[in-house]
Amino acid sequence: MKTPHIGGYLKALRKEKHKTLKDIGDAINTSASYISQLEKGVRNPSDDVLEQILKSAFLMSESDAEIILRKWRIEQYQNIPEGALPEVNFKKTGEVPVLPYFKEIPQDIKSAKPDEFWPFFIEDPEVAKNLFIWQMKDDSMEPHIPEGAILIIDRNTNNLPYRSVILCRSETKSNVRYLEKREDKYKLTPANNKYPVYFGGEVEVLGMVKKMLIDV
Repeated sequence: MKTPHIGGYLKALRKEKHKTLKDIGDAINTSASYISQLEKGVRNPSDDVLEQILKSAFLMSESDAEIILRKWRIEQYQNIPEGALPEVNFKKTGEVPVLPYFKEIPQDIKSAKPDEFWPFFIEDPEVAKNLFIWQMKDDSMEPHIPEGAILIIDRNTNNLPYRSVILCRSETKSNVRYLEKREDKYKLTPANNKYPVYFGGEVEVLGMVKKMLIDV
């Protein structure tokens, strides 16, 4: 599948700034020929190279550069066929794995079509295959996990450590809770004490929270 490239944008921006290929190459210590290849879509820049071009050659702010970088990665992967992540070896290709994002957790998350694909730097593609993205829907884990936080969830729930932070399902609702297990009994505890603590023997654990991303 041919993915869109960012070269057209870089070329238009270079023309707008009245810069030459050599100007851009010199700004990031590379050749004019390499910049030309990027503009023609012959090569795709890595995240680091693209960020260098935007910030060093075009003097963009860090926040503006990050927005462009994120949009480009999403555009690259928006037409991925439903059902699976691409097979990517980051160490060989420099590509960034993408993770499925679910607005609501389906009954069978392994075969369900994600609402979107989001790019994230995951060094080990084998690890990335078990990850998905979900957004915190309430304030039940505040102040530790704020409402609206983006969470990266690991579907591999073997050997969960004591008091793991997990995504679980109760009836039709998905919740994030601290999990404690003793023998065949579970205790699900929210960080916000206005929510109830659950004690019981049946818990559907959807995954363990690995990382939290929030806007500041």
